[in-house]
Amino acid sequence: MFIYFFSQQPRIHFIQDEVHLSLYDTVEPYDYIETLSHIDIEELTIDNEVNNKKLGEYTIYYQ
Repeated sequence: MFIYFFSQQPRIHFIQDEVHLSLYDTVEPYDYIETLSHIDIEELTIDNEVNNKKLGEYTIYYQ
């Protein structure tokens, strides 16, 4: 039962771990998702605080 529980957990598989963008490039968090398991895309909550007008490292959070 323990293995079944973890095998049914929602999973997000990304195209890459890091994405490098140029200044003023449009940030599309959904474009970085390769596949979803046990979750619908409508159920995702995305916290995107990327400031594409300022150089830096940013993190996009998916829940």
